[in-house]
Amino acid sequence: MTVVVGVTPQPLMRVLEHLFRKYPEIHIVGRPRDIDRIKRQAGLLSPDMIVLHQRLLGKEARETIAAVKRSSPGSKLILIRSDEVRGGPRYGADAHVAEEAIVRRLPDIVARLAEQKGNRGLRERQDRCGKGLGAAPTLTTTH
Repeated sequence: MTVVVGVTPQPLMRVLEHLFRKYPEIHIVGRPRDIDRIKRQAGLLSPDMIVLHQRLLGKEARETIAAVKRSSPGSKLILIRSDEVRGGPRYGADAHVAEEAIVRRLPDIVARLAEQKGNRGLRERQDRCGKGLGAAPTLTTTH
């Protein structure tokens, strides 16, 4: 499964890389840091998943997500929210997760969306291990 990840700040990117490094099924194929590159990579690479941080989207989040999804219509898009609002707007994303819940929730969200695309490998791996992908060790980052 291929994933394009567009997040900021850089420590958050390191958290995601660490989280997914344990799973050979997941290949981060792009790490764009601006919206134009995200749209371009989404269209060229047609990744299975696109993980975007709300901070990169600016004030036109809904329109930007729609443009990214048009660039790669088969990709599932996960929005990382930086706000504190639970159940906040998804802006057309397939799923969303609060920034503070990434380690705990993002792996299960990726597995669920992968199942919707017909890829059961991640969920089966979770079941065999008796742990979710989110069983990663506690991560410490410096700012």
